[in-house]
Amino acid sequence: MKILPIALAAMLLQGTTSQRPPLAAIEGIVVKIGAADIRLQFSPSDGATRSNPRVSSGTGEPLSGATVELTATAGDRVRSLTTRTGRDGKFSFRNITPGEGYQLVAFLSPEYLPAQYGQRYPGLPGTPIALSPGQNLTDARIAMTRAGEIEGHVIDSGEGWSGAVYAIRPFYEDGRRVLGSMSYGKSGVTKTTASNRKGEFRFSGLPPGQYYICISANGQFCAESPVELRAGDSVEDVKINFNPRDIRRFQGSIINRETNRPVASARVAAVLMDAVPNPPTSPFRNSTSPFMLTVRPGSYFLIASANENGSPMFGVTAVKTGGSAMVQTRIVVEPDFNISGQVVPKGISNVTISLRPLIPGMPKAPTALTSSDNTFILRDVTPGEYRVVISTAQNHETYVRSVRFGGDELADSILQLPSHTSGKLEISMGTNPGTVSGGVLRTLNGKQTSVAGSHVVLVPERSFRARQDLYKDAFSDENGKFEFKGVAPGSYKIFAWELVQEGAWFDAEFIRLFEDSGKTLRVGENRHETVEIDSLLPWR
Repeated sequence: MKILPIALAAMLLQGTTSQRPPLAAIEGIVVKIGAADIRLQFSPSDGATRSNPRVSSGTGEPLSGATVELTATAGDRVRSLTTRTGRDGKFSFRNITPGEGYQLVAFLSPEYLPAQYGQRYPGLPGTPIALSPGQNLTDARIAMTRAGEIEGHVIDSGEGWSGAVYAIRPFYEDGRRVLGSMSYGKSGVTKTTASNRKGEFRFSGLPPGQYYICISANGQFCAESPVELRAGDSVEDVKINFNPRDIRRFQGSIINRETNRPVASARVAAVLMDAVPNPPTSPFRNSTSPFMLTVRPGSYFLIASANENGSPMFGVTAVKTGGSAMVQTRIVVEPDFNISGQVVPKGISNVTISLRPLIPGMPKAPTALTSSDNTFILRDVTPGEYRVVISTAQNHETYVRSVRFGGDELADSILQLPSHTSGKLEISMGTNPGTVSGGVLRTLNGKQTSVAGSHVVLVPERSFRARQDLYKDAFSDENGKFEFKGVAPGSYKIFAWELVQEGAWFDAEFIRLFEDSGKTLRVGENRHETVEIDSLLPWR
């Protein structure tokens, strides 16, 4: 939002008593269609106000009773005027101080989503308004989109369940889908409602998007599939079937690898294998050895940390519950260790190698910088699962060709370390990357225009989608242009979204929805590929 000039801010929406310039006015209409069809009419150049021309509804049906708000800012102050539309959907504001940065927004909840003047789609920014002295801005059309609805049932062991139900829009941490909240406060919970005794629930006033419908009852339970809610859709018969009494138990010992004896005390946790690395609360609880953990059926990492004779120790093991009510297991803890490695070919200097933990509760990530002979040592590594992350001072001139550990290639750059190992990391770099550039276009009324601010994403072919280093993303500039340098040779699909969650493209469930909308291209060594792509509006 633009800031009004200081001189205008002093007169914001009120004016002064002396030497006041001719005031301005806005006349318009609120209609219910999917996207705004805006026609602007300006006053004559001599500054005289124009008599009120006809304000038409165009193709949209007028909406009566909508609240229309005109706002502007001056420093940290926000001033506003409000009015309501009549039966014909029309509204007007008069005696407005000329200035820049005015915002015009309409509200009619819960049936419709808030809409802004100049907005193409819910969630996208609108168009600020600049008013010159004496100007009468007419036929300012605000198009409102009907809000979505989701209805369904919660079934507990065949019976209706009453309680809180959540509509959650996923967000992403390290490429993993999050359904809930994070320790730093971010939350994907969009709305909360309650199911009745029959288990029936209903959400209204929802913007378009992908929703997971979940409850919390001794753990999180969600509907089997996410809801892909299009603008104005009503989705029915969403079911959550669960049995909170279907539980499993892990029982076992925590063993010191050096003494092969149980530790006196430890902190232990069971975390789902697809859990995000940064959970909202610590997964650990204090325990003795043997330990017992109660969980729902699934695949887990069992992790433990201990301190033996002043030496910190850590261990992890992967376990599936299966059909057994009780699973016997053990966790072996050991001191941290070092991993050495080398970057090839020589001549690529200042390469940074990091191991990013992928299991909640793991210690902080070790990082190393290559020495003059291209070798490195990652210190204080603990057992666990890591993503190998490589960066160089010449990021645009190099790319990661492959990552190998102990002679085996890590096709997805994921390093699994169940215990201390003598294996070495070998990172092969390429020095002949390609470049991809182009423009983002939008087709409207048969005419193509460039799109600024579109999120352009280069996605590798299916067999390499676990390698996050191969993805590239950027925003198109004011002319709709973009460029990716340092692109590893290979096959890709390129997408341009006008509205998308950061990191959603790493989620196979999300990218599946738009697979056919991407444009395929092949990037060769030292090649420059040029492509034009159409912008996408998810869930339109």
